Amino acid sequence: MSTIWECKIGTGASLELPDGADAPMRQAIEKVFFELTGMRPEFHFSGWGGTLSVTEQAALNWQMK
Repeated sequence: MSTIWECKIGTGASLELPDGADAPMRQAIEKVFFELTGMRPEFHFSGWGGTLSVTEQAALNWQMK
């Protein structure tokens, strides 16, 4: 079975981000992955275009009350 960690992080605000803004986040995650596992990741899917599921959006709305 694969070992996969998933994370969504962000803000409710709409931000103007420069091209390549995902690079520092990817590098940080890959660095820590290597430090924890001793292995380089074989894949990494991430980027600023993510969305929240209905359940995640409800949890965020509840938290922001």
